[in-house]
Amino acid sequence: MTPVQIHDHTPIAVLGLGPTGLALAVALGQKRPVLAHDTDSALVARLQAGCDPRGEISQRELGQAHHLRVCADLTELATAEVFIMTVPPWQARIRQADLSPWLQACEQLAPLVKPGDLVIWESTPYPGAVEELCLPTLARLGGLRPGQDIAIGFSPAAPAPGAPLRSLLRHRKVTAGLDASAAAAVDMLYRQICPAGTLPAPSIRVAEALQLMENAQRHLAQALMNELSLLYPALGVDLTQVLQLAQAHGGEDGPAAQRPSAWQPGLPVHDPVCRSAASHLADRAHALGLMTQVLPASSRVNDHLAEDLAHETVRQLRSQGLEVPGARILVLGLSSKPNCADLDGSEAAVLVRTLQSHGAQVDVYDPFVTPAAAQNHLGLDCLSALPPPADGQDGGYCAVIVAVPHLRLRALGRGGVAALGGPGSLVHDPFGLVPPRPLVSSLAAP
Repeated sequence: MTPVQIHDHTPIAVLGLGPTGLALAVALGQKRPVLAHDTDSALVARLQAGCDPRGEISQRELGQAHHLRVCADLTELATAEVFIMTVPPWQARIRQADLSPWLQACEQLAPLVKPGDLVIWESTPYPGAVEELCLPTLARLGGLRPGQDIAIGFSPAAPAPGAPLRSLLRHRKVTAGLDASAAAAVDMLYRQICPAGTLPAPSIRVAEALQLMENAQRHLAQALMNELSLLYPALGVDLTQVLQLAQAHGGEDGPAAQRPSAWQPGLPVHDPVCRSAASHLADRAHALGLMTQVLPASSRVNDHLAEDLAHETVRQLRSQGLEVPGARILVLGLSSKPNCADLDGSEAAVLVRTLQSHGAQVDVYDPFVTPAAAQNHLGLDCLSALPPPADGQDGGYCAVIVAVPHLRLRALGRGGVAALGGPGSLVHDPFGLVPPRPLVSSLAAP
């Protein structure tokens, strides 16, 4: 086909406005015409009003995307010449890999693509999925031959939880294409919005494999940390102090495996992508007749943590002679990732429902989640403000559980969290998410 040409005014469409898609649309929209689409009409309306309901992109950042237009009507994308698919290949609210939303998005895309267009994927379920699943769909429904009539590209999406735009701007973007012409076009496009530069991959399949490997690595790291959160206290080691030392030693600019953000215990709140990656890779190995042991093990550790945390809370309350039915319990944190309002894949919601199944009266507070969002998205009630400290023996909670490590919750310190429950209440912070006091800089390099 004719080499792909992308000019300053080439219209670009971004399909899927999750954290990855919105960050990409905003970055592109600051420099060139961009049409952004999502099937969530409520999300589209909020974005059109200049507000990201997840709180991951600021109003100032949205306002700087002067060339961005958000729409809910898929047909408005027909004028685009570059299509970037950021729809995730999984269902965030279930634990098993589910390709239905991803494949449906590919089917919706097919009628929009025209000869000479460029289609770029930013998420895939396994290495080879673009070539094995997406390209046949475009050929069957759109009548276009990938690599001949249209150009095909790929770029792994790896946003930092809670800061997708900053992650996009700070780190090198891996790019790939089905052929040399497509690869060059994809790389040129992303170089315009990535100050840190790009890193061309030898093939789409290699770039897909990188994305899955990095996501699975985070899942494995969290499984290890969750086991250490049980082992280290038994050995007389404060895991919080270990993590402080790790932060001073590795730093966010160190090797990926040593970055403190990759080594945090807790519910698998950091990204549903990580769990999905491990599941997809294990499923593909099984389909190929290969046996994997590490990936399924990480899932066994992480996938039932919410239920296990609820059952352990119930056990501790009963050991204190308290009746669980009717007991008042406060859960701190509801979102699926720290320091944002994203509720997709919330494991804290599983914790709350499990406690409710035992008859407990559960209050939930999250500084980033509004009562309306919690009710509309999860069907759960959420407090609009942090409860005041308990006054003497009256009021308060039988137990306070720290579920999501928002900085605003960590700032309370263990004393502040304990005060919410009152004298004698159970403070359950099994992963050491709340430090004894505000983190000090004594371990930082001078």
